[in-house]
Amino acid sequence: PYKYRLKTYSRIFQALRIAVNNELDHLSNFLDDFISLLNPGGRIVIISYHSIEDRIVKHKLKDLKHDRKMKLIYKKPLVPTEEEIKSNRRARSAKMRVGEKIG
Repeated sequence: PYKYRLKTYSRIFQALRIAVNNELDHLSNFLDDFISLLNPGGRIVIISYHSIEDRIVKHKLKDLKHDRKMKLIYKKPLVPTEEEIKSNRRARSAKMRVGEKIG
């Protein structure tokens, strides 16, 4: 239907951009390497805007937690408030996860 065309086009463009730029592989590679760059007590903050990205981040941080290399600052991701979404519509899909290196 006409009223959903813009949303559909946006999703298609996003999928093409993710594929062409190889964004998910770059994210996975970064998540495999970042822990060695942090000092003990150092924190990482990751904001994802897509559910696939968030799933990758969530699982990697969870794996590091189980390996006792990192503790999660928040159990659940932080999401924007209704007020923030009203002032910045693009924030509606954002999820922020924070971890701290142990040791």
